[in-house]
Amino acid sequence: MVLYLTEADVNELVGMPDALTAVRAVTKAHGLGRAANQPRQRVTVGDVTLCVMGGAWTDGEVLGTKTYVTGAGARFWVQLFDAKGNLLALLEGDRLGQLRTGAATGVAAEALARNDSRTLAVLGTGYQAWTQVEAVLAVRPVQRVKVWSRTRSRAAQFAARVKEAFGVIVEAMPDAQAAVDGADMVVTVTASAEPVLHGEWLASG
Repeated sequence: MVLYLTEADVNELVGMPDALTAVRAVTKAHGLGRAANQPRQRVTVGDVTLCVMGGAWTDGEVLGTKTYVTGAGARFWVQLFDAKGNLLALLEGDRLGQLRTGAATGVAAEALARNDSRTLAVLGTGYQAWTQVEAVLAVRPVQRVKVWSRTRSRAAQFAARVKEAFGVIVEAMPDAQAAVDGADMVVTVTASAEPVLHGEWLASG
């Protein structure tokens, strides 16, 4: 019998600690050649694009796909198969994707950021930003978060949410450079077609 999990189920059953554990394990497996990742493939009909991603994890003896169609009311789906090709589960994949994306940043921060990193700059406050902050705060002793968005009101709203949820000092900054100035870590989470971060802004380390 195939397991079906809704967004509500996923939200209830999986949290950021679980996502960090899973992404940490599969990232290591990928580096050792025991996992494979298929980059996003796209096919388009008219104004609608179907996006498909796939992966396999030898250690876990599982394979999976994530599919979604762009446009209004986009839905995300994850299919999980065992090593014999049997469908194990069908999951609504919106929340799962947010957790996985945030966890990937958290694992990167563990590997790349200094252990004493205490100030985080976040450039962008949209769809994926929340779990980015959640993941980094889970792996580094962050005391201050500096937020910038192209829309100042959204930056202020996001900053207030982060402060309430995590109890750290949070500031909405007037521009991206001001957010980056003095930051130990910088997360860019924006679909901007123009560069929002310049290398010369970054402090050593």
